[in-house]
Amino acid sequence: MAVWSVPAVNSAFNWRRVLSTLTPAVVVGSMLVGIAIYPRVQAATAGATLFFFPMIALIATTLLGLEFSLCGYVILRQTANRVGWLLQGTGLLFGFTWVGLALTSLDEVGRNIGVAGRLAASWLGFGWYPALMLMGVLLPLLFPTGRPPSRRWAWVAVTAGIALVYGLGAVTVETLSGPLAGVLGPDSKSWLALSVLAATGVFGAGISVLVRYRRANAVERLQIKWVVVTFVLLCLTITVSLTPVVQLGPDWGQALAYTMFSLVPVSIVLAITRYRLYDLDRIISRTVSYAIVVGVLLALYTGALALLTQVLPGQSDVAVAASTLAAMALFTPIKRRIQAWVDRRFNRTRYIAEQELNQLTERLKEIVDLATLETDVIGVVRRTLQPSATDVWLRNTP
Repeated sequence: MAVWSVPAVNSAFNWRRVLSTLTPAVVVGSMLVGIAIYPRVQAATAGATLFFFPMIALIATTLLGLEFSLCGYVILRQTANRVGWLLQGTGLLFGFTWVGLALTSLDEVGRNIGVAGRLAASWLGFGWYPALMLMGVLLPLLFPTGRPPSRRWAWVAVTAGIALVYGLGAVTVETLSGPLAGVLGPDSKSWLALSVLAATGVFGAGISVLVRYRRANAVERLQIKWVVVTFVLLCLTITVSLTPVVQLGPDWGQALAYTMFSLVPVSIVLAITRYRLYDLDRIISRTVSYAIVVGVLLALYTGALALLTQVLPGQSDVAVAASTLAAMALFTPIKRRIQAWVDRRFNRTRYIAEQELNQLTERLKEIVDLATLETDVIGVVRRTLQPSATDVWLRNTP
């Protein structure tokens, strides 16, 4: 008599893995659909001027959404950190931005998109505000552990939730009662309340980062530094691109800001997965030192060129050549001095390690006792590398 057995079904279905994998696929689908129907949308919205949406913007926003969702997928594959869900949520918002703007353009040229289409246009076009709440409020609050610094900071998350619910309600009411062009515009009564809620949430999240940094251990501080440096570079890039002196132009400025913004999710993944985490201080010190060296050499070159031009009138080629040679000759000594000065302030670990090794090298000239030498070497290794265990192996020689 044959006995048939039914294999047991694994009841512990991994919803986290399925959802984290599905999000990038949805964003890719949105990109492909947008590219496929773009010619028809462009032809149907030929008269739209206020909500014109070019192909490059569609591709840029969907690629940004794909990057955020993939970075969230990488985090969720390794950990259950809530930051991964924040990145994937932001990716979905960016991935469907084009839908809201396309529907708004159709409404602007007089196409009947219905009540559902108007609501979808407003909600998806309003996606920048939820993205601000996710990246500007919840991410600083939860990064890098996925939890607030303490329960007392839950009010920041509550503020973000109130802002999202209030904003969605305001968008719905204004969409049903007026034109899409006026939703959350300058004359909107809800704009002030949303701005206050957003500012309160961002301010509270920023303070929570400072509190977390003061209480954090060495690893968490490095993780926070990674992302803070990226945000600082992003802010500097936006500021430089908007400065009239630089004159990058709107296209180049937007491209530069987009490139720097795309580095934000990458820095978050590097920080949480701790990939090359300890190289940050070295990167900061090298960036600062080379920036100072370039500035000093540029000032010396300009001053030498102006002086030689006055001393040798009519010999501009000689002045340029002499100034260039002087700058090249001074590069190495200036770089060495500035690098040492910067390392003392931004890369203390490397600076202290070099000082310890130099002192050990000097002591080796006088130490003749093997036990003393072993003690000194183990002490230097523990102070500089901080290993979990140390030992010395001596080869027996005949």
